[in-house]
Amino acid sequence: MKVVINMKKLFLKRIDDIGIIHVSSFLLLMLLMVCVLSCSGKKEETENYDTHASGPFYRFVPGSDGMLERAEKIELPSEMNAESILKVLGEDLAQTYFAENPSGEKTGIGFDILTISEIESAGRSYRVAVINMVDQKEDALHHFFQGSYGGQVTFYMIAATLMQAQNHPPLVDGMILQYNGEAFPKLDHINFQGIVVPGTVSAMAKSTIYRSFENP
Repeated sequence: MKVVINMKKLFLKRIDDIGIIHVSSFLLLMLLMVCVLSCSGKKEETENYDTHASGPFYRFVPGSDGMLERAEKIELPSEMNAESILKVLGEDLAQTYFAENPSGEKTGIGFDILTISEIESAGRSYRVAVINMVDQKEDALHHFFQGSYGGQVTFYMIAATLMQAQNHPPLVDGMILQYNGEAFPKLDHINFQGIVVPGTVSAMAKSTIYRSFENP
């Protein structure tokens, strides 16, 4: 609004000083005003998306068939930003699904949010998160990722939880998962190499939520 008022005063002063304004100058001035207002509006919309992440958010429970069995809603404060939400979801995943190995021993597995990059595009920004899976005893490799069912359900648990792919937009639009600070190792049944996108788990997440709540 300040921009409009200042330009209006400048415009009126120009009339007083000269007495007349050439038509082309008037059109140029009006075009400049429209551009300033338009750009300001788009910037504000992008900043709102960058700062806040829309829910609802869910934790997922694994099934015995390599799929997700059900979803449980996680209540989070509305003012939390994407990084804070990712930290909460990572901690929840570590304390539930990854808490113990099949022998009942504590794993110590955790998830560190290293960076979240914003890529601006038309309408909104896209988030790409780099997350490090900390597993000093390598329980994930020896137990959770073993076998086709185990590897598949573990992939779904990590990707669906951390990306929240059922939302529009998702919590993150891309995820790079490291393992103990290194590139994720190549495994037979899953692929965490490169950038994982929400489309790989969105259908699974949505169907699991629908089954759990009938009308989420």
